[in-house]
Formats: sequence, C-alpha cells, structure tokens
Amino acid sequence: MYSITDEEIEYAEKLLLPEGNSFNEDRHDVLRNLSSLNIQACPGSGKTTVLLAKLLILANRMPFEDKRGICVLTHTNVAIDEIKDRLANKTGVLFQYPNFFGTFQSFVDKFLAIPACIHYLKCRPDRVDGELYDRKSDWIYNQISWDNPLKIKNWLYGSANRGKKGLTTNEKNNNARTLFRSIKVDYVNGKLLPEMNSNRTLLTLSSKKEDARDKCKAIIALKNEIIRDGVLGYDEAYLHSLKYLADYKGILKTAFQKRFSYVFVDEMQDTDIHQNEIIDTLFDSTDVIVQKIGDKNQAIYGKVKAINLWNPDSLPINDSKRFHNSIAGMVKSVCIEENNQLTGNDSTDLVIPPTIIAFDDPKQVLSKYGELIVQNGLHEMEVRKGKKNVFKVIGWRKYH
Repeated sequence: MYSITDEEIEYAEKLLLPEGNSFNEDRHDVLRNLSSLNIQACPGSGKTTVLLAKLLILANRMPFEDKRGICVLTHTNVAIDEIKDRLANKTGVLFQYPNFFGTFQSFVDKFLAIPACIHYLKCRPDRVDGELYDRKSDWIYNQISWDNPLKIKNWLYGSANRGKKGLTTNEKNNNARTLFRSIKVDYVNGKLLPEMNSNRTLLTLSSKKEDARDKCKAIIALKNEIIRDGVLGYDEAYLHSLKYLADYKGILKTAFQKRFSYVFVDEMQDTDIHQNEIIDTLFDSTDVIVQKIGDKNQAIYGKVKAINLWNPDSLPINDSKRFHNSIAGMVKSVCIEENNQLTGNDSTDLVIPPTIIAFDDPKQVLSKYGELIVQNGLHEMEVRKGKKNVFKVIGWRKYH
C-alpha cells in the first residue's frame, strides 16, 4: 500500500479547485487515508470534491499491480453524472473495466439481482421498475378468486382490515390490494413481510400450521409470477440479491474482492439497511478498502439509524463552504447530535441573512428568487475552476 504525497494532492487541487484555493487539514487527512473508514462530512463541506480528488490521485496509479479496480456507489444518477462530468476530461481510465461507477440499484441489478432471477426463477427480467411492478401486483390481486381453495383473498382482506371500523366494501378491498402489493418476500428465511426490513412477519414457510405454509408458498409464487412476466421491483431486486448472497457468499465475495481494491460509498446517510448489508458482506476483507462518506444530519429516510455507521472513529470534515460562520453557529445546535466543531465559511464578507418570501401568487416566487440572486451577486461567483454557481428551486407541485 502506498501513501498519497503532497505533490499528488496539489495536482488534484489545481484540477478541481478555483485558482489559489487548496484543501485544508481535515481534507488532507481524508485524502491521505487509505484504510477502511467512515467519513462524517458536515453540510456544504465539498465532500464530493474530496472524493473526486482521491479518485484522480488513484487513477494516476492505474493500472494497479494486482489489476483490480475502483467501485463508486451513489444513490442517484445525478450524482454519478456529476462525477463523470467533472472527471471525464481529466482521466478516462476510471470509467473503464475493471472499475464500476453507478448507483446502488444498478450495481445490485447487474451483479446480483438479475443473476439471481436467472438462477432461481429461470428468467431474465426485461425491466427493473417499481411502479410497473406494483401495477402488475394490483392486476394479479384482482385475478385471485374468492373461491381459491387456500382462501388467499379472504386472508388478505381480513389481515388488511383487522381492527378498522366504518369502512366501505370498496375501501376494504383497496386495503387488501395495497397489502398484497406491499408484501415483501424474505427469501433467505422463507417469510412474508408487510414491508422491506420489517421486524414483523405475516406468514412463514416454517409455520406449524400447514394452511399458513401453503398460503405463504402460494403468495410467493404469485409474486414471482410478476418477475417471470419480465418486471422486477426495486425492493424485489434486493430481496433476491440477499438470497443469492446468502447461498453463494464465499464464491461472490471472492469474485468481487478479486475485482475491486477500493469501494467508495457516497451519501452514506441515505443507505438503507439491506444496502449496507450487501456492501459489508461482499467486501468483508482487509484486502479491500471501503470508505463510506456522508452526513448523518442530512439523512432522508432515517433508517440509517439502524446501522452502526457513525462511530467515534469516523474521520470528520467539520467546516462548511456552503454557509457563513454566523449560520454555522445556529446550525450546529440543531444537528441530530450537537457538533461543537462545526464552522462556516469566513473567506468572504458576503453574509446573506435568511429570507422569507411572502406571496399571494406562487408564480411570483421564482422571479423574486432570481432578483435576490442577482442583487447579492451570487450569479457571478465562481464555485470551482471555470464553473459558475448553479441555482435550483425545489417545491411541491399539486398539479402536473
């Protein structure tokens, strides 16, 4: 294992940062570290830029002596596109075999879920699409006869409406349809769950009651019928992957560890339990460097709390480039865990107080937002070499 030099860091700084800027001590610590660890980065810390810098440095060392590559996982295609956009003209080798750059979903689909479907169900799904899978699930529910010998529809109807009073027949039927759609199959343990990662079991193949076992088998068969029809749901991709991984752990671990030397997980706070389980199982080796980068204070789903990720040994990046120190003083007291080390950006005298726009017509908000950007000169600010600021508006939309 080699160490990252000052010269390599300076090379990355020149390519990624505005002229005259450099990484501080926290970021140098992250860049130099080539061991498996978690990186807790505060909001606006530029953690993606730090990740890009490390990738640039590693790319200049490729091909590695053992011919292995780098795996980079994110949660959105937007994040992958940003990485490719910012690195494509600087090093093309990163986007060639044996490297992999993609979302968790694309990684799981390509390497685990589709091979699992071919192996267990003797079919190759044409599409991985959660909405289409749900629509097909509703269609199958509607085809289940009330006269079914196993009384599957009766069981769904009763389970979905137990304890609920005053509902119409149509509402009860919709509840039963929704329950059938939401049922997830834990193929590893032979259980039906009301949702992904649930601690509650609806039915199990190990039930002492033959009737319950038969219902469980029948519902699993109905769920697999959707996949055989060519459509794999997002959750179902993970569920089949976990079964595949459980049955062939040794073979799969060896294969993945022979391909990748480094695994980088971006936005780790949005990683769910089953995603983290797959990463930890595949790359459970001192021979693979796994670095998980994120911020527990920006978690979208909240389920990451179930993962023992943010431990005291996490390497921190505590200074934000996004907001001024005056705002940092307020932000650090409202974090999930108070962060007394959080600091803001004092490199500019530009301090813009938070602004609330009161309006009668929502169509006026966008133009006012644009005025405020121009008034404060934000549109002229360079965020990185050759790149001006980009501004986006996020809001609820009632009608399409």
